[in-house]
Amino acid sequence: MDIAAGYGVWGFWAVIAQWVFNIIISGCVYFARRQAATNRRVDKVNARIENTEKEMIKIREKLEQQPSQRQFENLGRDIRSLTSELGEVKGRLEGINRVADLMNEFLINQGGKRHG
Repeated sequence: MDIAAGYGVWGFWAVIAQWVFNIIISGCVYFARRQAATNRRVDKVNARIENTEKEMIKIREKLEQQPSQRQFENLGRDIRSLTSELGEVKGRLEGINRVADLMNEFLINQGGKRHG
């Protein structure tokens, strides 16, 4: 009977060991699944970060192609100079137009005197 009782004690401890083993395996599976879920979320965040970085690079490239403040200042100076020169040309053209009008008037008056 001592042998049968010994198997009972060993059987009890075998069941306890099986339960402990099952709990340990369940814990490992639980933590492995949580880690996998976390890794998936991290991968999604990394993908979003990469897309954001690509968009930022595109924006930076576009900004680098924009004119600088100095170029705008130079353009403004050139436009003021061009406006001044165009004003001078306009004045000269008005003078030339006046001379042409006077010449036409003179020629019309001269033509009227010859036939008279």
